[in-house]
Amino acid sequence: MTILDCGENVCKITDVKLSRPGKHGHAKKFVTGKCVLTDRKFTEIFTHHSVFKYFTMANETYTVCDITDDDFLALMDIMDNDGEMREDVPLPDSDSLDADLGQRCR
Repeated sequence: MTILDCGENVCKITDVKLSRPGKHGHAKKFVTGKCVLTDRKFTEIFTHHSVFKYFTMANETYTVCDITDDDFLALMDIMDNDGEMREDVPLPDSDSLDADLGQRCR
C-alpha cells in the first residue's frame, strides 16, 4: 500500500493519471487518493518531473501492557520474541481524531 502526504491528510493512492504536454504547458500527474482516517477522496496535481512525498505503510501488532501516569501507553511487540517495550506512544486526548478511544482506555 503506497501512502501519499496530502498536506494535513494521509491518503492511500488509488489512481495516477498522466496528461500529455500541451502547446504551452508541461505534462502533469493527477494523483487520486483516499484518506486513511476519514475515507474522503483527494486529488493532487503535480508536474510530471516533480517529486512528491510518499511512503509505504507496514502493519504491526502490539499489546497494551500499561498506561503510565503521564498518559503514555506501554506497548509490547507480540511479533518479536525479545519482549521489547515501547513507551513513546501518547494516549489519545480530547483534541485528537479518536478522542473516544482515549476515554475508553482510561
